[in-house]
Amino acid sequence: MASITSLASFTAACTPVISDALSIAWFPASIAFANLIGLKVTEISDGHCTCEMDITDDMKNPIQSVHGGVLFTIADVTGGGAAASHGFDITTVDSSFHYLRPGIGTTKLTATARELKAGRNLLVYDVSVADQNNTVLAEGIFTYMKLKEISL
Repeated sequence: MASITSLASFTAACTPVISDALSIAWFPASIAFANLIGLKVTEISDGHCTCEMDITDDMKNPIQSVHGGVLFTIADVTGGGAAASHGFDITTVDSSFHYLRPGIGTTKLTATARELKAGRNLLVYDVSVADQNNTVLAEGIFTYMKLKEISL
């Protein structure tokens, strides 16, 4: 297996399957779960990631708002995608997540990760989660640790 040495080679290796979370070789921890909930990586670049998912009734709580666990999951996967874009397996080590408004009437979520720091061992991202009207429902800071260089 070849080692990923640049973002260009990493992106080229992932491009044919980037919208199918089941096929992203560099994201093994969320493969089955992301597929189960319909989460898709729609954009990835150096230190940036965007994910989307449609909301079903099964993802809502008793007040018909998107369940907080769904909001947190899309945020964590999106931040993890941005962190992994540097060519390393990663793991979440910390997060501070804020639910800003209820997701009542939400049919689609979009999460975007923006890099705050790419250090030698730790990567930090600001992640926002918005509904289909671009209303931000939640926002968080996520920290990931580099584990090993990704090889495909």
